[in-house]
Amino acid sequence: MPLSFQSSEDAIIGKSLDGIILSWNKGAEKIYGYTESEVIGKSISLLISPGKEDEMSGILNRIRSGEVIEHYEIARCRKDGREIQMSLAISPIRDPEGKIIAASTIGRDITERKRAERELIIANKELAFQTKRKKKRAAELIIANKELIFQNEEKGKRAGELIIVNKELVFQNEEKEKTRSRINHC
Repeated sequence: MPLSFQSSEDAIIGKSLDGIILSWNKGAEKIYGYTESEVIGKSISLLISPGKEDEMSGILNRIRSGEVIEHYEIARCRKDGREIQMSLAISPIRDPEGKIIAASTIGRDITERKRAERELIIANKELAFQTKRKKKRAAELIIANKELIFQNEEKGKRAGELIIVNKELVFQNEEKEKTRSRINHC
């Protein structure tokens, strides 16, 4: 019974060692937007994001040497021009004698995961900023509270001094009254 990768949600693509697409499953159609008939016989470079054309030759050279590339995260381009983030596993395909004749790529769209990661990083930076700002504000409030305590202590001391001065004034006024009373009685 032949194996079929048509029902996989992952993009499964077979390509020659010079980058020509040989097989394309339904997962690849869903992820990249191209039908099988649109891509078979064409260069895999149609999926490469602008400015990153050189990376494919490097990948194919690694495959030619027998290397298996796992969890390779890279930007790719859909048919509609939208860039997506992919996680790829690329393996050499060997003939019965063991000679490398092609490459197989299994790709998973990780665009949403990468977006969520970026949002989480931004949220963490904002949280760190807010925490730093709150710590600074808390330190300012501690200093302000210490100043208020100091001012209240000073006011308390001043109030104590005023009480003593008032008592002294009362005493002096009482003494003046006594002296006046004596003078008026004489």
